[in-house]
Amino acid sequence: MIKDKNQLLSAIDLIGKRMFETRPREDIALRPYIKPDFATRNLRHNIRIDLGKAFPEAKCGDYVYVSVAMKASDDSHYAISSCGMDKAWLNGEEIVFEDEKKDFGGGKGFRKAEVNMHRGLNSLVFKCVCTEEGFLLDYITAHIYWPFLWICDYLLWARDTVPMEEYADEQGFALSELVKSGENKSFTDCDIVFPKPSAEDNIIDFASLYGEEDGEYAFALSYAKAHGTLDIKSENNLTVYINGKKTDSLAVSEGDEILISCRRGGKWGFECASNSILHLPPVTTGRKNGTHWLLLGAMASSEAVEVQFKKPYSTVSGDSTFWRFADKNVYLRPYLDTCFFGQWFYGLMVGEYGLLRASAYDSKYYDYFHDSMRILAEYYPYMQYEGKLYGDSTFLKRSVKTHDLDSIGTIGMNLYELYIREQDETLKADIRYVLDRLAESVFKHIPRMEDGTFYRVHTLWADDTYMSCPFLVRMGNLTGDPKYYDEVILQLNNYKKYLYIDEYNVFSHIYFPEDSKANKVPWGRGNGWVYMSLAEVIEHLPEDYKGREELVDLFKTSVEALLSLQGDNGMWHQVLTKSETYDETSCTALFSVAIAKGIKMGLLDKSTYLPVIEKAVDGILNNSVAPNGDIYGVCRGSGCCYDWEYYAQLGTVCGDDHGTGIVLAAICELIELKY
Repeated sequence: MIKDKNQLLSAIDLIGKRMFETRPREDIALRPYIKPDFATRNLRHNIRIDLGKAFPEAKCGDYVYVSVAMKASDDSHYAISSCGMDKAWLNGEEIVFEDEKKDFGGGKGFRKAEVNMHRGLNSLVFKCVCTEEGFLLDYITAHIYWPFLWICDYLLWARDTVPMEEYADEQGFALSELVKSGENKSFTDCDIVFPKPSAEDNIIDFASLYGEEDGEYAFALSYAKAHGTLDIKSENNLTVYINGKKTDSLAVSEGDEILISCRRGGKWGFECASNSILHLPPVTTGRKNGTHWLLLGAMASSEAVEVQFKKPYSTVSGDSTFWRFADKNVYLRPYLDTCFFGQWFYGLMVGEYGLLRASAYDSKYYDYFHDSMRILAEYYPYMQYEGKLYGDSTFLKRSVKTHDLDSIGTIGMNLYELYIREQDETLKADIRYVLDRLAESVFKHIPRMEDGTFYRVHTLWADDTYMSCPFLVRMGNLTGDPKYYDEVILQLNNYKKYLYIDEYNVFSHIYFPEDSKANKVPWGRGNGWVYMSLAEVIEHLPEDYKGREELVDLFKTSVEALLSLQGDNGMWHQVLTKSETYDETSCTALFSVAIAKGIKMGLLDKSTYLPVIEKAVDGILNNSVAPNGDIYGVCRGSGCCYDWEYYAQLGTVCGDDHGTGIVLAAICELIELKY
């Protein structure tokens, strides 16, 4: 049994320490990126390489090798799904793919293999043969449970990099020469034809990058790594800024920021013979050439732009642009190689929520929360730009297209919590911009049933109460617009209509509109989402708002039903009404937090329900928290099914963020209520 407050504080410290160990902060790195005109990426994060376009002379039977250095975050199992390859090898061992071809989100014909990758760089090589059907390669590296979705931010991440020393850590791939049919060559026997060695950038040709029209400006940025004098020649009038100040002098000192503005017209650009004293310290690269200047155009004015690497710039035509290099297809992109920290995913936000709650007892948790959420706010506009230019983004991938509630609600809820605490007005403006865009996306893009209920077209999920309502009710508080309050009341009442199981006073996980019936399976975490949503909405609605009282009645009745379903060890089951299913950690923690909120709002009797929370938290500490702070017993992400046994067999994941943060929050709530 829980002995005292110190035991609970020690548990917070243990879990928090483990979260920091497994979810470390990373700095954003700026790297060159080669954008080939024969390869594309999309929001499913698969890469399509049009080898027929790269080798228009190819004939049936000819083949090439595509080589990738896969950078993985950890030793773990991954899924590789591929279409168009003949054979593939991982770290020298041939990969055995399933025979069955499937559609994994990028098109039909994908075959999947489960592989082991080690932390760091892994060699992945595809052999692709030209056939009458085509000459291309599609591939996705993903989590084994979700083989259609590139792993980028959740429990693992893996990123494709160019397997050449000069391009180390740059996103992309290497392409071998075309090998004629009948010739027998391995990848190591072939010459590399892509990427080509990077060119020097002593001649800056803006016209080749931005067009020939008059009346606009382009900028070149560099930094002095030694004292000296710039040797720059141009047919155009140049404006030179040293450390942000206009100057006629070309003398520079070590560390100086050099910004040159050049107007369109004539031979638009300049020649620099002093690259030996210049470099780009903001850029992380192993390139020997082509990294002395960053370029930006086409701008409306010769006045010095603010040098920053977080947001796109507006061009004279109103489009967006960002820094690039002198090589025509080489761009600058920011990278954040983390899972959890600074990433955009609903499950991670539950973890962040827990850190925010734990910050009441140690400021380091708020510092982490603040810095992580700040990245989401500051880089959101840039990632919209990346999505349009490249087809996907380097990180914050799920922010590019917020057409599902998973990508909106929990992110918006946490950004609101950052907003009301933030003192920096610039950051507050960035956060508010994102909040408004997310709210707009809910009303414009989320599918609804005829009665206005949010759904996923073929299914309606209990989860979506939490992916929408806690955020929307906060937007009501932020804007004062009652449409947000009316929306959450509508949604929760309608979800009750479709999902409530009168026999048990709990909720089904799924409603199937095409069958006009629910699955009648009270999945634990699905109910946890609903209970948390009810508590959050009631907490934030004005007390006298019409419709609030009905939600209070629903909340109290549903919470009362939990009493008889709680196990002797304090835990609730994976399927609430099936005691033979396993004790599930995340729903136990979600129920605990929701009940605690009910007590604090005066809706639930403390003498009755505080022991319920104590028992639940004790059960979590005894059954789910390892000596090193790992959290066990958290159901992995669920699909949907009519059969309760589907949910019973869903496995658990150690350290899953559906559980870590909410366990922290449950412990914090108990401390607040009891001590």
